[in-house]
Parts: sequence; C-alpha cells; structure tokens
Amino acid sequence: MEEMAAAMRDGGYTCPKRLGKGAFSEVYRVEGRDEGTYACKVSGNVSLLEREARVMRELAHPLFPEFIRFWSRGEQGYLVMEYVEGMCLEDVLRRRGGFCAGQVVRIGMELAEGLLYLHERAEGYLFRDVKPANIILRQDGRVKLLDLGCVCAKGEKRSSRAGTPGYGAPEQLEERGILTQACDVYGLGRTLQEMLGDRRRKAGGFPCGPAQAVKGGRLSRIRRDERDCRRHKCRRELGRLLAACTRRDPARRIADMRAVMAALLELEQGGRWRGEAFCRKNIWDSMYKMS
Repeated sequence: MEEMAAAMRDGGYTCPKRLGKGAFSEVYRVEGRDEGTYACKVSGNVSLLEREARVMRELAHPLFPEFIRFWSRGEQGYLVMEYVEGMCLEDVLRRRGGFCAGQVVRIGMELAEGLLYLHERAEGYLFRDVKPANIILRQDGRVKLLDLGCVCAKGEKRSSRAGTPGYGAPEQLEERGILTQACDVYGLGRTLQEMLGDRRRKAGGFPCGPAQAVKGGRLSRIRRDERDCRRHKCRRELGRLLAACTRRDPARRIADMRAVMAALLELEQGGRWRGEAFCRKNIWDSMYKMS
C-alpha cells in the first residue's frame, strides 16, 4: 500500500480511497494536483491495463468515463480516468427492486447507443461485460458504463474467456465461441431484464409520473384500470423484446445493437408511456432517500 501511494504521489495524485476490487485490479478515488477528483485503477497485469488504457483513449462518448492518463511503475500499472459519482445499479436493484418499463426503455436506449458507438469503431470493439455492477446511475439520471477491461476487437485473437456468468453470452464463455455484436446484445438484454423484474410489485418500480402520485380517491376506477392495463401491456411488449435479446442460440438472437435501438425507439415513440413518463429527478430522489 505504501509503495502504491508513493507511485500515485509521484504521478501527481494523493488521498487514495479504495472504491472496489476486481479479479485483477483495484479502483481508488484520488485527488489530483489540479484539485480535481479522479478514479485510479491499479493492476499487476500491466499489459492488460495498458491495453484498456489504449481503448479508453480512443473513445469520446458520454457513456464511457474519460481517459486521463496511464503509467506504470515496477510491476504495477496505473490508469487514471474520470471519477463518476452516483449509485451502482446493482446496489439499487438489490435494495429497491425493479424500474418501471418506461425507465427501462430510456436507460436501455442510452446503453445501446453507447455500445453501438463502440461496435462501429474501426476496430469493431465488443464490451463483453455489460451488467448492473458496471453501470452507474448519476444524479442527473443518466448512466455511465464502467470497466473496459474485457473489451476486445472483433477480429482479435482471444487469450482467455471473458464475461460474467449470468450476463455473458454463452458463446463468449466458451473456449472457441465466435464473438459478434450479439454478445453485447445478450448482456444488455439480461441487464434490462433484471431492471424490469419488479421485486416490489405493488410499488410499480420507482415513482416516475404524476399519475402514480395521485391517490385512489382522485382517479376513477375506470381510469385506474385503463392505466394498469396499459402498463402491463408495455411490460409484456418490452419483455418479449428482451427475451429476443437473450436467446441462447446467437443465430436466433437479435443480431446487433442498431436493431435493439430501433425496437426500443419504437416502444418509446408508440405513445404507450404516458402513465410512466421518465423522470430522472424522481428516480434519483427515490434512490437518494434509501437508508
């Protein structure tokens, strides 16, 4: 720890506070000489971390953290990036349950658009580790996708399998599986399925629209029944889409992120979300009050 702190000081960063630990790395929050706050990923696998830094340096998209700098000292590599303040989606789901369908669609659109940007780079990168633990929900309601350690180019020869069981597509967890955009379609679909899974069924997800704040006496029974039918229909349609994203056979799965975005956009623009209008402030407030 002292050696690592000394290396950070030499690099211009102080006050390391550990944020998390992975299989091959640890992430710290650090303070820079410019009085800014950053995240620093430290790993003994210097070549792997340097490769992640090269990919991150190429990216310029709001879904991914901004690259700051990389250096190595001895047997340790140091990757400094934008510090993203917010709440881990995995923690939110564990403590509060699911989101309403309208919120899942909007967050799914953000993730899909950023993943499409990654896929359509000249190298054709695949993320390979889309899961709630790698997603941060910020105070403005937008999301960030962290940890590019599993990213690979489509034509790249793989030295090992990568991904998280339960979220990684079956073919990417196989020794000789063929990697395509459908791998990230699967991970995105599994993540959104977990977001849609309403563990607090009576609550209907996070509060997100004025209709949900109206008590029973202020809405007629007929209007309540219509709203409930519309909500259930939305969930069913979204559920069918996510089922198509998570088929085990990649040949039967939705093939690419552009098709996923088109399907989500069709749901969003179908005029079915009036009772579940997406409200970033309400989502954040409901999580911020968690004890």
